[in-house]
Amino acid sequence: MTDLRTEFDALLGGGPIGEAWEIWPHRVEDSLRMVTLIVIGTDRAADDDDPLPPGIIDRRGWWADVFNGIKIGTKLWILEQLPVTAESVRLAKDYVAEGMAWMAERGYVDETIVETWRPPGTRGRLAMRVTHVTRAGRLPVFETSDLWGGLRG
Repeated sequence: MTDLRTEFDALLGGGPIGEAWEIWPHRVEDSLRMVTLIVIGTDRAADDDDPLPPGIIDRRGWWADVFNGIKIGTKLWILEQLPVTAESVRLAKDYVAEGMAWMAERGYVDETIVETWRPPGTRGRLAMRVTHVTRAGRLPVFETSDLWGGLRG
């Protein structure tokens, strides 16, 4: 089986993040963290039946998805301008789980656990935690108390 780093680099078109791989430590858990961050921060193409935000007609997505058989990224962008409600919290969890599913399907992780919630006493903030489960145990790879603020930098 190809290692995660090699396969993901190929999925991204053969090297756009090659330099980042070279400066990142080469442990399996570091590759899992890096791929997770890229997946969360990349816009996955919306399906035909996904409702788009008002005034948006572009379904976005990574251009190479049509060639590689794996859709890269998440559909979090659909929720970005919407109020944080119980429904958007649930959809965020579903979108991230969907974006990470290929990692379990290809055997890089046994399971991905995605947790989303509204932090108490906040408005408009969405918190998220992503943990991969591998043979070596649970590996927390991403956590934020303000997803939109974290993605916007």
